[in-house]
Amino acid sequence: TTETSSQKPNNGADRQAKILATIKRLVLKKADALLRNSRITPLKEHPAILVVPICEANQTIETKIHGQLIVDCGKLACNGINHTILLETLSHFAAGISDLIGRGQMTDHLAGQAEMITELNRQSEEIQDELLQAHRLATVGRLAAGAAHEINNPLTVISGQLQILKTKALKNGDAETNIKRYNTMLGKVDKIARIVSDLLAYGRPQKARIQATSVKNIIHQSIEAIKHRQGFTHIRFTINIPDDLPKAMVDPQQLGQILINLLINAQLAMPDSGSIGIQTACNHNRIEISLSDTGCGIAQEHLPTIFDPFFTTRDPDSGTGLGLSIVHSLIEANHGSIEVRSTINKGTTFTIKLPTAKPSEPSPVSRRQ
Repeated sequence: TTETSSQKPNNGADRQAKILATIKRLVLKKADALLRNSRITPLKEHPAILVVPICEANQTIETKIHGQLIVDCGKLACNGINHTILLETLSHFAAGISDLIGRGQMTDHLAGQAEMITELNRQSEEIQDELLQAHRLATVGRLAAGAAHEINNPLTVISGQLQILKTKALKNGDAETNIKRYNTMLGKVDKIARIVSDLLAYGRPQKARIQATSVKNIIHQSIEAIKHRQGFTHIRFTINIPDDLPKAMVDPQQLGQILINLLINAQLAMPDSGSIGIQTACNHNRIEISLSDTGCGIAQEHLPTIFDPFFTTRDPDSGTGLGLSIVHSLIEANHGSIEVRSTINKGTTFTIKLPTAKPSEPSPVSRRQ
């Protein structure tokens, strides 16, 4: 029912009820029209407009406004409603709406915080697992380095004595069978020596002595150091190095160790024959060294773990599984990165990226690899 303007409310409750009923009829109708039309009706059609902001309690209007209530005061005046009472009522109404909005936002905020805490807990557990694994590997590394050091001395003696016996056998004209036996023993000793070297490198890493280094020189020195080793005699090398390639900021000795490990890894993937290609480039102030082989390739599921310590897909007798892990550690120590691409039965490419030396930086101290 609609009361006439001549009727007077008996008390505050009646007046409040009347105002709320009118607000519901006018304000909600206006809001519905605004939502449908997506724009405000021209103000000239409403000679008296009352706007009440919906803002957070204890906040200034400029800091946090959720919206506003718009009331056609001209129509309210016809119903005998005092603007002061209307403003007070609308203010309470707006405060209630703001409280509901605030609670909804707080619920969303708490839900977001809960998700963030869950994610942080997950990351914390991963970090703890990684730290535990790193601690275990460090312990294994120290033990391995100690054992390798003890093995290295007698191994050197055995290798030297075998070389002497082989030389005497050749002078005495011993049977070819005996020479083959010496070669077999020397091959096994060489394999043990590589394992010992890997264990020492992993267990006792050396600090990088970074300096401006000629990548071209280190590549040629590394190939010269291994090309006469067993298994490399049937490998073809293709080298492509631009004459104007800048120097790299890297420890020359460690770069040589990186390249030799990658060359040995490539040879093991080509036990009978094949080719190794090395090419370099300078892109975005980084020296890129790509080493490709035509070997058996690496399965895609193994690529994420090939740099993990002790990981290998080869026969356990072929090594420790530390070669690529050492390569990765040395490259990181020299502020570089390494990428790998591989296709089964076609080959593998490792790409090393190292910082470029500035023209003013000193030349490297020459070191024998």
